Amino acid sequence: MSLPYPYYFPPTERYRLYLDSFPTSSSKKICFPAPTVSYFNASLVSPFNHLHFNGKRKRRHRTIFSEEQLQILESAFQNTHYPDVMLREKLALQCDLKEERVEVWFKNRRAKDRKHKREVNLRSGSAGKINAESDESDNNLCDDEGSSKSISKKRRVNRSDDTKNVELIHRV
Repeated sequence: MSLPYPYYFPPTERYRLYLDSFPTSSSKKICFPAPTVSYFNASLVSPFNHLHFNGKRKRRHRTIFSEEQLQILESAFQNTHYPDVMLREKLALQCDLKEERVEVWFKNRRAKDRKHKREVNLRSGSAGKINAESDESDNNLCDDEGSSKSISKKRRVNRSDDTKNVELIHRV
């Protein structure tokens, strides 16, 4: 027997008694077949299928990348930190991975790169200077146009580096 969409929950005895209290047009009682174990498996049709017995969500297995996959992904990361969908799909085919795994790898790799840059800045002592400059600029913020233009110009400069990398990839 196929189970109806979305789930098949057999009526309980309490529900049967409730339905039996209503007269039918032909004065017959409504009968429900009791499900047997052979065709009803609660674990297959339960709305809580993704939960373990203790109520916790099942974790996805951790992807372990081979050396070859890492070389391919790292070389792509050197070209661009933000690959578009087409490049991610191409990398996924080369590495025999799902595109989602490639996307997450790049996300994690960018986080690793930011963390590494922070640590280098802390060791060199330049982080203190950067923080002091940002604190001063936060204190001097005002509504005039000059300050907002300089802030957006800095952001544009940082983003232009990424677009140059992306353009290089698309030319190749």
